[in-house]
Amino acid sequence: VCEKCRLLCRAKHVIVIVRLILIRQEAAMKRKKEDRLRERGELKEYIRSNRKVFIFWSVLRLIVILAMIRSAMLGMWDNVFICLLTLVLFMLPLFIRRRFGIELPSTMQMIIIFHIFACEILGELSCYYVKYEYWDTIMHTAWGFLCAALGFSLVDILNHDNRCHFSLSPAYVAITAFCFSMTIGVLWEFFEFGADRLFMIDMQKDTIVTSFA
Repeated sequence: VCEKCRLLCRAKHVIVIVRLILIRQEAAMKRKKEDRLRERGELKEYIRSNRKVFIFWSVLRLIVILAMIRSAMLGMWDNVFICLLTLVLFMLPLFIRRRFGIELPSTMQMIIIFHIFACEILGELSCYYVKYEYWDTIMHTAWGFLCAALGFSLVDILNHDNRCHFSLSPAYVAITAFCFSMTIGVLWEFFEFGADRLFMIDMQKDTIVTSFA
């Protein structure tokens, strides 16, 4: 009789544990479903409030996808990688909004997306860096202004945030944005030079030195 009681108690404990596990799994699935619904709602609201950006992004994304399909059919796998990288970079404004809660102006979002398209698709795939002598200079100059605008926006957002107990002067914000832009530009040049030296590629698109010893 005692042995049967022990077995019944163990069975009850197992049933209770299984029920707790099932309840936790059900609660976790419910939370995931609610998170997905909330993300869909936020995405719909984002598209509704940034319709022009979404249309512009969709058109460029379609062009990149078609270019990727064409490159895959021709066996140009390096171009396929560039297209995939471009599609990932197109999500940069949305990533900034979700990760940091920073809403970039619609015009800036469109400029960032077009700059990525001009650098990767027009510059790399269509060889604009080689066809047009000053294309690289134009892209670097535009990127400098973009970084300055982005740095200015980030500092300005912090400057007007109620959680931050400091106030920055306009001159200080402008100097910070300039330094942010210059730092990003220098780091990018280091990256291009390092890639050229280590992997024997031509990221700097030098029209004078055409090969590496």
